[in-house]
Formats: sequence, C-alpha cells, structure tokens
Amino acid sequence: MKCLTSFVRSGESRGPRPLSIRTIVACGAIVVLCTMLAVALLLWPAPMINLRTTNDQFDALRTVLVIGGAAAGAMTLLLAARRQVHSEHVAQDAVLDAAERRITELYVKAVEQLGSEKAPVRLGGMYALERLANRNPDHRQTVVDVICSYLRMPFNVEVESEFSLPEAIGIPEWRDSRANLTATSREEREVRVAAQEILCRHLQGASPLPIYSGAENWGLLTLNLKGATLTDFNAQCMVIGEAGFDYARFQGLTMFNESRFAAYVSFAGCTFEAGLLCESTEFSRGVSFMGTTFNDLAYFRGSKFDGSHSSRFRGAVFNGAAYFHQSIFSSSADFHGADFRKSTTFAAAKLRGSGEFQHFRLADDPYENGTASGSAEFVKAQFNGDVSFEGVSLVGQVGFEGARFHSGVTFKGIDDDSLVLLGGAYARLDVPEQCGRCWPCDWGQSSQVASMDGFPENGEWGQLIDSKSIEGQE
Repeated sequence: MKCLTSFVRSGESRGPRPLSIRTIVACGAIVVLCTMLAVALLLWPAPMINLRTTNDQFDALRTVLVIGGAAAGAMTLLLAARRQVHSEHVAQDAVLDAAERRITELYVKAVEQLGSEKAPVRLGGMYALERLANRNPDHRQTVVDVICSYLRMPFNVEVESEFSLPEAIGIPEWRDSRANLTATSREEREVRVAAQEILCRHLQGASPLPIYSGAENWGLLTLNLKGATLTDFNAQCMVIGEAGFDYARFQGLTMFNESRFAAYVSFAGCTFEAGLLCESTEFSRGVSFMGTTFNDLAYFRGSKFDGSHSSRFRGAVFNGAAYFHQSIFSSSADFHGADFRKSTTFAAAKLRGSGEFQHFRLADDPYENGTASGSAEFVKAQFNGDVSFEGVSLVGQVGFEGARFHSGVTFKGIDDDSLVLLGGAYARLDVPEQCGRCWPCDWGQSSQVASMDGFPENGEWGQLIDSKSIEGQE
C-alpha cells in the first residue's frame, strides 16, 4: 500500500492558480466607487474642480463615464479569461487524472502478475513494469524498488556451476550446469534472471554492453538488494547510485567489470558461491566487503577504491584465488583479519592511504593438491601511507619484490613459518621519526642511498636487504 501511494503521488501535477472571483469582484467594486466619486466631484453644487461652462462639465462627465465603462469592460474580460483558464485547468486535470488512473491500473495489474503461480505470468509482469518505467520517468525508482523487492524474496534452489581458471590470463572459462533443477525451479530462476537483466539494461554507463545498447537509460537510481538471491548477475558497464547488497547470496558467476558505484556500497556478509569479476571497477565513495565469503575466484584487477571511506575487507574469507594487481586504493585499505586460502596478488597495486593487514592469514595448506597455492604477491606495490602486517600468518611465501614503502611499516609478530621476500624492495630514508618501521626477521633497511633509475620519486631511498648484508656493510 505504501509503494502504491507513493507511486500515485509521484505523478501529481499542479498548474498556476487563476485569479479568484473574489479578487476580481473586489477590483470591480473599487473601479465603480472611484467612478461614482469622480461624478460626485463634478456634479456637486459647489464642485471642487472648477469647470467654467456646462459643456466643460458634460465633457468631463463623459470622460469619467468612458473610463468607468472601460474599467467595467476590463473586469468583464478578466472574468471571462478567468472562466476560460479555469475550464482549461479542469480539462487538463481531467486528462492528468485519467493518465494517472491508467498508470496506476497498469502498475497494480503488473504487481498482481508478480504474485501469480505461473512463471510466464510473472515474466509478463516484469516486462510490463519495464514498459511502464520507460514511458514514465517519474515512476522509475518505484519500479526498481518493486523489482528489487521481488529479488529479495526467498529462493533456496542450489545452482550447480563450475569454471576453469587458465594459468596464463587468470580469467575463468564459464560453464553452467543446471541439470539438477526441477521445472518449477528452472522457471523461477528464469524470472529472476529477467528481473536482473531489466535492472542492468537500464542502469548502463557511457559504454554499455552490446546486448544492452539502445535501451532507455533510467539514470542514477538506488538499489536495495540486501539479502537477495542473485543468479549469474551480469552487471557490467553499469552506473549505480546508492546500493546495498548486505548478506546477499550470489549464485553462479558475478560480474561488475567496468562498472561505477557513484555512492558508498556495501557487500558485507555476502556469499559469492562462484567467481566474482570486478576488473576496472570504480568504487567512488568507498566499499565494504566485511565478513564476505568468496568461495572461488575474486578478481579486482585495475579496480579503483576511491572516496573518503576506507575499502574494508576486514574478516573476509577468500576460499579461491584473489587478484588485486594494478588496483588503486586512494583511501585506507582494511584487510584486518582477512583469510586468504589460495594464491593472492597485489602486484603493482597502489595503496595511497594507510593499509591494515593485521592478523592477515594466508592458506591453510600451501601445497594443497600438489600446488603451491599459499603464495601472495605485492610485487611493485606502492604503499604511500602507513601499512601494517602485524600478526600476519602466511603459510607459504609472500613476495614484495620491487615494492615501495613511502611511510611507516610493521611486520611485528609475523608468523615464524612465513617466508617474506623483500628483495628489490625500497623504503624512504627521509621519513619522519614518528613513522615507525619494523621489518620481518632477517630483513632490514640499508642506510646507503640507492639509485632509483626509472622511478621518478622524490626523497632518499634505501634498498631492503637481509640482515647479514647490513652487518657486512657496517
């Protein structure tokens, strides 16, 4: 009822109000009184206006009467104009009311179709809502809210999905199997996929996918998909306003490649049952993946984590490979307590704010299935702010070859079984004293100014080398 009320009110239109009859009558009365006063002044036995002859008196009286008649005619015209404007507004309001009634009828009918037991009827309701939003921009947010509400309805059917990960490029080859789905479950799944496609088709960015090109762009709208069940969610090249995906369940491959979130977005507590692709995705106002579970590939290559809010992966669990290479973190990056159980890379990533990797954990079994899956890479990563790896548990190895530490850094309390490779990494020598540094065992910072050919960075830099080399220099 609330959605319906807001839907109806959103189409209300108000025009300029015409002059009221009371106002026009008052103006006419003032004109008549002024005319009578003028006549009295002219015909009084001792007139206040000195008119020498009778002809002068008649001429003045005629002038007054002409002026009064003109004023009366003007009042008549005003009344006629007022009646005409009123009639036009009544007709316009009748047309608008008829249009709003028609829109409301279509809206109610479409919503009723969504409650049908037959999947084709529900599909028809979805597409009816889409047509309604295309023709009525004022109602688009309401239509989006209805579609999101439908996707938040319980849907517990398991979807079998699998993909292979080529070693060379790290992009999955997607294969989806639904042989175990019943006919009813398959039909409901198709309705939900159609609902997802409607959202993605009309929230497109500057370069939409070819399959969505030519569709009406609905602009920057809000998505509330908290707790929703989404299947094969293909949200590439979208522009999304405020969005909430907290505790949503993503079945099948999920894609946000080259999309932009114009406001803060939260995926806290979500479960990605298959791969998540966020290549070149822009999180303009911060993002939260706190407590999120990635059961397979998490691919964030070239993504931009901007905004004043931190990018939060605190407590996230990565059961598959995680790729953050060439990503840019403009604000703080929070990976406190994150659990990386497969290979992880931050190669060539840029952390311009502070970085929190306390109690960061990598790989239960670094040689699961005979492969060294417990490695992590920060090769050529740039840490512009303070970064902490305190209490990190790395069962395997983590490489920082070619990394740049611009400010404070600590590896305090790092697991003794961890193999940290800092060869070829550099740290600034001229940082303030309050920027504390604690390197892992057997590693330290050379006091000799290192050559930084090819790296146009300011300041004095020293290479990170093992402790024995430092003792030899002294």
